Amino acid sequence: MHKVLRGGSYYTFEKYCKVTSRYGVTPQRWDIDYGLRLVVSL
Repeated sequence: MHKVLRGGSYYTFEKYCKVTSRYGVTPQRWDIDYGLRLVVSL
């Protein structure tokens, strides 16, 4: 079983930063660039 990650991070190649980009990782894997990022326009 894998979890699906979407998009990329600040140190990912540009082609993986798109919202449509998907890839799978094992549930035990973690990294500093996994998670939800919110952007607020001021």
